[in-house]
Amino acid sequence: MRFRHGLFTSDRTNSHKYVCSFAVFPGRSLRHGKKSNIRSLRLLRPFATLTGALLQEREGRICCEPPLRKPLFTTKTLCDLLCMLFFLDHPRIIRRCIKNTQVPYATNMVDWKAFWCKFRNDVENTNLLATVLLAANIGFLGIPSIDQQGVTYWPERLCYMSLLCALGSIVMGITVRTPRLFTAHSPLYLKVMVFILDVPFESFFYGLLFFTAAVVVHIGKNAAVTQVCWAILVITLIITCLVFYWLITEPFDGQWDPCPEGRDCEDKVA
Repeated sequence: MRFRHGLFTSDRTNSHKYVCSFAVFPGRSLRHGKKSNIRSLRLLRPFATLTGALLQEREGRICCEPPLRKPLFTTKTLCDLLCMLFFLDHPRIIRRCIKNTQVPYATNMVDWKAFWCKFRNDVENTNLLATVLLAANIGFLGIPSIDQQGVTYWPERLCYMSLLCALGSIVMGITVRTPRLFTAHSPLYLKVMVFILDVPFESFFYGLLFFTAAVVVHIGKNAAVTQVCWAILVITLIITCLVFYWLITEPFDGQWDPCPEGRDCEDKVA
């Protein structure tokens, strides 16, 4: 059953619920040109905007509000930027995802399984990259010009730090990839869980930074001007991209996609 009166349209579905929508056509004259219709248009305009936003979200379309469209010089904005630069915003991502799985004093098992399956895939990819980084460190330490300097040589120190970070990422990745149930009984529980789950990613990230620093310091000590200038250019480009990426994007709500159909996930249990 369908009713239409002025700007109001109502559709009655089989479930006897009404879906209302408002149509606003700027620049076009209203029918009959009555003042009552003009007043109705002004009154219904906020509802039309709200209904349009809800329909866009329902259809998978949404307008984000990046930090560039908000006040930049605030404490929260500075903390968000530092989190992006030093942690790639990964702790906040994990925190938002875990909070989406929590209901009052309990855990939504469907959301938790979907989160854990996606998280496990990310941990596996990080462990694979950490293994590559481990091999790169071993190869770098095998270079004669570095090995002959001894452990007091700063590039070798940084390389060993990177190697240990890669090992820590692999070990923690093997640990946290095992499915376990979690309920945030207090904010402290949530903070500890976020810290533990973030260790494999941050260990790999800082291992990568230490390895980069080792390479840059080594070429700097050997007065390789061209390589040093190129390294500074690449590092500046990466930092600039990170800042602009943070400025023009908004954090996702943490809706992790479930496991793809047909993929064998140990944590996808009936």
